[in-house]
Amino acid sequence: MPQATTITVADRESTPVNHTYIPDNRDDNGWWRFVESDGTPVGNNLLLLRKTVSASGLIKLSVRMQDPVVVDETINGVVRSTELRMAQVGSEWIFSPHSTLQERKNLVGKKYNLMGSAQTFMMKFLQDVEGIYG
Repeated sequence: MPQATTITVADRESTPVNHTYIPDNRDDNGWWRFVESDGTPVGNNLLLLRKTVSASGLIKLSVRMQDPVVVDETINGVVRSTELRMAQVGSEWIFSPHSTLQERKNLVGKKYNLMGSAQTFMMKFLQDVEGIYG
């Protein structure tokens, strides 16, 4: 079982920017919270991780990321940060208690490659938010 630690991921800017998520806490629902913050809680980027095991032994791993877009607005001379919108992504991994390490590695690898920038169809669907036709 890994200890909660800092996680760094790069975005897809023309010059990639590293985003560092620092462990924050674990909530009452079992979500581990990792935060990328500039010091103001409004606008924190979040990475949320959770592991649950069902009564039948199925292992469910959940990953969520939330990136808010924040603007500063001035009202009566007072500047305050306000969340304008939120982009979110999530994935769930469900494994049998009888799954092998290699099966899990293969699924993780396939998901990783599916999200690669070379996957033109997937990038049209996910990044360009285009529909699918047949």
